[in-house]
Amino acid sequence: MAMNQDPENSQPLASLAIACIADSKIELINELITTKGGETTIFDLGLPANQSAATDNSIAELANRLLTADVDAILFVTGVGVTELIKQASRKVDQSRLVDCLSDMTTIAGSNGAASALSAAGVTPTLLIESPTSWRDVLMQLDRKHPVVNQRVALEESAAVYELANGLEARGARVV
Repeated sequence: MAMNQDPENSQPLASLAIACIADSKIELINELITTKGGETTIFDLGLPANQSAATDNSIAELANRLLTADVDAILFVTGVGVTELIKQASRKVDQSRLVDCLSDMTTIAGSNGAASALSAAGVTPTLLIESPTSWRDVLMQLDRKHPVVNQRVALEESAAVYELANGLEARGARVV
């Protein structure tokens, strides 16, 4: 479903389901997304001491979505995001099963750090976005190497999460 591009639209993220993998400012990100009409699922990868039951549940939800093939592709922007997702989710699901699922699905490394962390976990990235300088570079390389039309894509929270999510949605992906 294409997003309404009307500049008058006060809900530009309506129809988007956005998975936010974050370790700080998650409440602000959630508020920004929901006020623009987006549906968020928060995957807070903060320190264990700061985790709430809701955070544990959202991490378990993402892990279960990965295990049940409810996500077609996952895009990691940083190595820390990879490491923390595996570490946190392994508290709820079997780590070897999680890694096997990541190996079986499309994994997109948006940086050399993400590629290294995936490799260290035993996952060969399906696609490495080489030297991206912006979210536009990520989208251009996806267009050339791995079109995302009709794909459910989990997206690591980053500085350009909104632009990247919009670009993926415009290409026919559903950002989860």
